[in-house]
This record gives sequence, structure tokens and C-alpha cells, in this order.
Amino acid sequence: MSLFTMRRSSEEVPTEDAILDARIRAARSMALWTELEEVALVKRDRWYVHSESDELFAPARGVIFQTASVSVVADRAPLYFVVAHDGRLRFFEKVTSPPTWTEYVERRERRKHRV
Repeated sequence: MSLFTMRRSSEEVPTEDAILDARIRAARSMALWTELEEVALVKRDRWYVHSESDELFAPARGVIFQTASVSVVADRAPLYFVVAHDGRLRFFEKVTSPPTWTEYVERRERRKHRV
């Protein structure tokens, strides 16, 4: 069984856990993807804030893997991922505007004070 393809035969059907384990290995092998610690991301408003860098992340939209397989669909997208406490993969995209939570709060406050 290769890292990116799990062949199904009448004798061997991969379990959900086997697919998940293979997906984690595949995610860690992708050059454009970066693994983050789950505890480093804090939910604030509609984003997740990196607790050390203050960078903003949004949940990735779209398909990452083909259904019930390890075949990567989003292999050219720079993604960030965490292996959640439940063992599942969660994917994020970096927010570029505003790039940080601090900048978002500053912009929000400036808008409130405009006349």
C-alpha cells in the first residue's frame, strides 16, 4: 500500500483508521503544508489565532483528499494542518488581510471611531 494510494480489493478494504493514519502521513510529507500544534490555535471571532505569532488562520474550504482515500486533491495549495485531539485532521489557510489578530482589532477600533 503506497502513501498516496490505497488499493481496494475484495480481500483488503482499508478501515477508516487506516485511511486516517495514511492521510496524516501524507499531510506531513507535503512540501507546501505546515503542521501546527492544535493548542497553538485559539478560536477568536471567525478565525483561529496562532498563540505565538498572532497570525490569523481560517478553516480551509474545499476538498483536500478524495473521498475515502488518501489521494491528495489540494497538492498545490499552501495549507496548514493540525492533528486534532480526536485524531482527525483539520486544515487551515493563512489569512492575509488582516494578517494578524492585533491588526484586525486595530482596524475594527478605527472604524468605530470614524465620524
